[in-house]
Amino acid sequence: MSKEKGLTVFSRFQKILFSPKPQDHQQHATSSPPFSSSLTDPANNPNNNNSSSISKDSGATNEDYNKLIGEALKKLSRAEPLQSRLQFVKDFSEFVKTYRIDDIKLLWAAVEDLIEQDQPLDVQETGFQFLCALIEGQYSDLGILRMTFFRTIQTHKVPLDWKLEVLKLLSRDGREVSPFEKEIGQLLNQWLSAFESQFLQDLLSLTVNITKYNFAILEDSAKISFVKAVCGICNTATSVTIVEACLSFFDVIVRYGIIPKSCLVVLLSSLCRTVNIESFCKFTWQIMSNILKSHYGHQGINALCNILSDPSNQYTVNLLRGAVFFLSMTIWGSQRIPSIHVSPAAVLPSLLHVLNSKQNIVVYEVLLAISRLIKKYGHELKLEWDMILDIMYRLHSFLPFLSANTSFVKAFG
Repeated sequence: MSKEKGLTVFSRFQKILFSPKPQDHQQHATSSPPFSSSLTDPANNPNNNNSSSISKDSGATNEDYNKLIGEALKKLSRAEPLQSRLQFVKDFSEFVKTYRIDDIKLLWAAVEDLIEQDQPLDVQETGFQFLCALIEGQYSDLGILRMTFFRTIQTHKVPLDWKLEVLKLLSRDGREVSPFEKEIGQLLNQWLSAFESQFLQDLLSLTVNITKYNFAILEDSAKISFVKAVCGICNTATSVTIVEACLSFFDVIVRYGIIPKSCLVVLLSSLCRTVNIESFCKFTWQIMSNILKSHYGHQGINALCNILSDPSNQYTVNLLRGAVFFLSMTIWGSQRIPSIHVSPAAVLPSLLHVLNSKQNIVVYEVLLAISRLIKKYGHELKLEWDMILDIMYRLHSFLPFLSANTSFVKAFG
């Protein structure tokens, strides 16, 4: 920050603090921006690295600084009228974001009553705005206050977007979760379970970053909760942006971490659903192929077969269709994964079984899968032919449907 700008801000607050005329306060005070607009990522805030004491930034002396802080604490005192305090808190937020404060704990102690549960919501909002300004401007010097502020958003019953913005600032948008790494998982899982759709995209983005940058130090229970919660959201989402955010989380958990073993089936099931969405088919395949190329390869194939064989999935059309697609594409399709040493004979019984669902779209996917297998590897097949003929016989019962859709019939060329 330039010396000239620092002196301007400092002078402004001198006038606010020491002017005896009420109109001067009105002249120099500025209205507080909306709650969300004052919240920026401290990683991108130059004040975090360049802010220093007043004597270094603005040319003001330490005596000036001490006098200003002393007067500020008087105006923040609970003895002052509430409305006067609130106006000063809004004005003082700019100063807190601009200068390094030596007395952070003392300053927070003077205003923390504003966020108490018995305060009106607008008073709590002002308190949370100041909390965000304090984190933004004093991030590198917060020390144990980081845990104090985390406890605040853990326990306070205020709108989720307030708490979410505090956590984004406190964690540098998910990049830094110490010293609350053992507790952040439970908190985020509570928020994800609440499923407040208007904040869901921001919440998922934060979850992605926390997982990406802190996977090694997160509790196993947190990782499991994240995967199950995001899968639940993905399976029921109707918004394209929410599905995309869920897929981004799956991509991160696969590429930057390790899928918890207990979550493998639920994650694969979600991918089987999203691959049916045309705009996400490619992204979904990338995630699935990364899973199947990992040490989970053969377990993944078994899980996909079990999805097709499970009677409880009989009416979940998109789930079954996705599983058929992934099995055929992985073992003999155009995107075959060479590291998966599985014979078509191992999965054909599952393709036969899924025909019991009598779902036309699933039947069509099986038809395409068998057509690809015969065209590409028919000359190499031996033991598989008995099972293929059984599948063809079962497909015969769906001829009225297939005949009505000439594009389906053409699949056999």
